[in-house]
Amino acid sequence: MNTLYINYTKHGRPVADCEAEYEILKEASLCVNGQDKEFQVSTENVVVCARTMKMSGKITCNLEIMFEGRLLEMNHYCVIIHGYPYGFCDYVDRWSAELLTRQISLKRQHSELVMSMRSKNKPKNVGVICADSDDFLAYRESHNHRKLDGVYTPRKYSFEGVMYWRISSVPDLCSLALDEIVETNWANKNPHYDEIIYAAQPNLISNK
Repeated sequence: MNTLYINYTKHGRPVADCEAEYEILKEASLCVNGQDKEFQVSTENVVVCARTMKMSGKITCNLEIMFEGRLLEMNHYCVIIHGYPYGFCDYVDRWSAELLTRQISLKRQHSELVMSMRSKNKPKNVGVICADSDDFLAYRESHNHRKLDGVYTPRKYSFEGVMYWRISSVPDLCSLALDEIVETNWANKNPHYDEIIYAAQPNLISNK
């Protein structure tokens, strides 16, 4: 059977994607009367398209793939055995890999910048272990936290960009992401004091 040789070479002819199948069929039609045909191309789309057409039965002649005139071993599944030599139909893959790498790197940098900005703008959260709501109020007064930032409830208040949270039970700790934990002078009067101290992260507790 006649053979169509697709020779992928830098000296070959570039073929547009939309014309690849037509050009292959045209070259394959010249493989008649025992005459083989070599089709020199410089674009990898022809190599991929020709192998696909061979597997689908669109071309019936034998198909061989070459790289700069050197025959590459290919099995009956049109798989090139022993891998691709460097420079053979790998430009798009290399560009795609570099593009993806740079996109991931840029996205990571953007995410880190966003997280950094969020971290800078995020108010500090301080948990105040106290005996009760009156003790929490007494803590605010004793620390001269009078000019509040506008946020004030019996559960929390904001002063100079810091959010202070009343901690009077273990569930209070579980529902908050705290940066620091302090105690009032009367905190140990809380019946749940030992449980709170046990549940709190020791590295966050200070004596302020």
